[in-house]
Amino acid sequence: MNINENTVLPGFIAWLICSCNLGLIFIMATGSIIMLKQLATAAENREQYILLTKLGVSLKAIRRSIYVQTGMTFLLPIILGMINAYFALYILNVWLNQLDLTFAYLIGLFYLLVYSIYCWLTARIYYRLIRPK
Repeated sequence: MNINENTVLPGFIAWLICSCNLGLIFIMATGSIIMLKQLATAAENREQYILLTKLGVSLKAIRRSIYVQTGMTFLLPIILGMINAYFALYILNVWLNQLDLTFAYLIGLFYLLVYSIYCWLTARIYYRLIRPK
């Protein structure tokens, strides 16, 4: 069997597309799970937030605390994932002798963007759930 660039490149591209899709599915699943957990917590804590507004805490302070709380909840999984990806890319780079990782970093930034959108949407919906009407 003769292995040349014409047979390796299509296989690599198929593997790359499958890997990117699988990574995106995992990011979306993780974001959805964390989002649902946070929103369930918001529904449970709605009365406490209404009490805080009655006690004089401004809606701006409540909104800021919600964004900080949501950010912290989303922060740990993404930090662990980034550390894991960094070491995996480092080992891959050592094994393959100076591999160009620009594309991998762009994919990582895209995943971070998707995850950040989940975090932002969660905080917005959380605030709308607890806001007094």
